[in-house]
Amino acid sequence: MTYMVEVKEGVWSLYSPKIDMYVMEEATIKDVKIVLATEMEYKVKLDIVKLLMTFPHGYLTMDGKEIVHEEAVKEYEAWHHETHQRIVFPDEYHARIDAKIHELLT
Repeated sequence: MTYMVEVKEGVWSLYSPKIDMYVMEEATIKDVKIVLATEMEYKVKLDIVKLLMTFPHGYLTMDGKEIVHEEAVKEYEAWHHETHQRIVFPDEYHARIDAKIHELLT
């Protein structure tokens, strides 16, 4: 997600053009860094969900043939679309991602 920052007298605000609203207002730089680090963490977790849901799609066999698992890719894309709709509610969005990883690994 691309953010825009505003600093006034040492106080930070973080704006998201994607959702057209401020994510944080009147925050410390430490608080802004925590939000940005959490955003990066969940981008990686989405990659993990994609790997777990679609594996072995896209991998090569020892004879150089690519494995295709289109149904799994469609399932992931549907789940991702549904989950992405919750991005304006960060706690719920993060919980859905965490729950999916837990579901796929247990």
